[in-house]
Amino acid sequence: MKKILLPLSSLLLLLFFQLSACRNSGAELANASNGHNEMQPVPVRVQELKPVHFDATLQVAGVVKAFEDVYLSPEEGGVIQEWRVQKGEYVKRGKLIAVLKDEVLRASYAAADAQYKLAELNYEKQEKIFTEQSISEIQYKSAEYNRDAAKAQAELMKARWERTQIRSPINGVLDDRLVDEGEFAPPAVPMAHLVNTSVVKILAELPEMHAGSAAPGTPVSVTLDAVPGDTLA
Repeated sequence: MKKILLPLSSLLLLLFFQLSACRNSGAELANASNGHNEMQPVPVRVQELKPVHFDATLQVAGVVKAFEDVYLSPEEGGVIQEWRVQKGEYVKRGKLIAVLKDEVLRASYAAADAQYKLAELNYEKQEKIFTEQSISEIQYKSAEYNRDAAKAQAELMKARWERTQIRSPINGVLDDRLVDEGEFAPPAVPMAHLVNTSVVKILAELPEMHAGSAAPGTPVSVTLDAVPGDTLA
């Protein structure tokens, strides 16, 4: 076997390199161990908590309606003789807006009124005779009751005749005429539509789960589709 002989200087140089490598590995391991144990700082921001006012709002859809909305029906049926108010015209309460043909009722009232006047004259005559004790009390009372019955009949016919004059029950605008002149307007069937838009009301449905959160006096704000961007408080 052949032996290889190295100079002493070469052996010393090789040993020096090995010791240096071991020293570097130990230093790196120590640094890694120290870095694992230390906590890195984390940036934070601190803010003081203060009470603030919070408004909870609920948005619902609604419908705007006139405060007074009336469909006018005649109490006494009849043919429309004349409209006294045009569509869209403003009327006051009690203003005559239409007239039904009233020939029959007017004649009936005239006859009843004449009968009442005759009964009144007869009663006055019988009363005078009764005070002179020329007739019995029964005859006197009969004349009195006939007078009262004739008066009631005359008042009834007058009321029926006045029902042919259709008057507005509210201050407002004649929105529509539902029956034309010459057509028959049955009793209790709408013939005109009147609205009072000087004051309006808004109808909106509130969800049941929020019903307890609303009460009279709760402030609301209204936005109309016809006026986008404007809010009415």
